[in-house]
This record gives sequence, structure tokens and C-alpha cells, in this order.
Amino acid sequence: MVAGLSAGVAVITGDPTKKLDDIENAGYLIWEESSYRINEKKTQTTFKIRGGSSEEVNRKGYKAAIYFEEKKITGPQGILSIQYSGYMNRNGKELRETIKILPDKLISQISGKEPVEKRGSFLGILSLMDFIKKNGMNKDQRFTFVFNGESYELGLAEAEEENIEVNGNPYPVMRWEFTLKNLETGKVIKNKGEMITWVAQQGPYRGEVIRFKVKYSSFLTLIGVLEPQT
Repeated sequence: MVAGLSAGVAVITGDPTKKLDDIENAGYLIWEESSYRINEKKTQTTFKIRGGSSEEVNRKGYKAAIYFEEKKITGPQGILSIQYSGYMNRNGKELRETIKILPDKLISQISGKEPVEKRGSFLGILSLMDFIKKNGMNKDQRFTFVFNGESYELGLAEAEEENIEVNGNPYPVMRWEFTLKNLETGKVIKNKGEMITWVAQQGPYRGEVIRFKVKYSSFLTLIGVLEPQT
């Protein structure tokens, strides 16, 4: 299954020297998912996200590219292991990270640094996205993942059913508003209203994120809309 998100940009307040005008096409994100049976007891599911900034954004000096891949192996008792590899390049600054997740621990390896081991229960960032798309979330739940060697906790601020307009017609969705906390520093880095997804509740894209909104910085908010890929 392949889905595409074309991201637009809306300007928030911030440093006027860094301000971007509204850009209709800021770039793209592609989500890919596949699975196969390893044997009678094990299944491997692979998630991929790839994306990059548009030429218009690049000309304004904000060049970016990402590629995340995650391989999750599950059995009768649940998740057995997750292997994650991620690459980000923002204005020439690269980050490469590999993560191995087992039921009771996680090992993160950032290129050029020593491995970091963390004890506890973790999900991969892509597995977490997939879980919420398919199962939802309640305010009592907290999920922990690691990115760039640091632990983060995802919480739910609000979940509501609503209709959004798709091709001139009302379309039922669930709107999920999240909070995000850096567990290394204790700082909440995303508050209510700063990270939102709209998940389709019916039709061919049921269970898929058809819109998202993320406040990236004080002057930049990314907005994505699902577009089917041929």
C-alpha cells in the first residue's frame, strides 16, 4: 500500500528574517507498507517514509530530505523485534540512526557516536504511527519511542469525530491532537494544537491519515493532504 502526502506551508509568527511566504507545494511524503509471513508463527511488516522539500522551498534556502524504514517482526505473543534505520538531511546537515528494539530494551546507534542502550518498553516511530492509525488512542495511554538517541513520550490531548470537506462533500474523520514530551529533558515540545492528524473513518482510505498539521517551529507549520499514488 502506498499513499502520498503533499505538504503545504502556513506561516506563523516568528523571526521576520527567516519568514517564508505561503507555499502551495512545500514538498512530499510517501508512506509505504508491506508484509509477508516468515513462517507459521512469524510475520514481518515493513514501513517506509520518504520525502523531501520542493524546488520552491529549496530556492528559499530550506532544503530537506528524509528516509525512514522499519521492519517489525510479530508472533503469537505480539512484537518480537523492530529494526529501524533513519536518514535526515536538513540544509546539508545529516543524521543517520539505526535502532534495534526488543521486548525489554532498545539499542540506538547514531552515525559517529557510541551505541546507547535504554531499558523499557518502546515502539518504533513508524510502528507507533501505524498502531494509532489502526487502533486509535485514549488519554490514559502513553507511548515511548526514541529519535536521535533521545526518548520521547507521546500522549493524547484530544480526540473528536468531525466531518471535513473532500471534493465538496462531508467526509467523516477522527481528529487526534497529540502532546510530545522529551523524557531526557522533561520538556514538553508539542502542546495541544501543535500536532494533529485526521484519520479517515470510512471509504477506500479508512484508517489512513488524510491530513496532518505539525507546528515545526515558531514561524513554520507543515500541513499535509493525502493524494493517491498511481
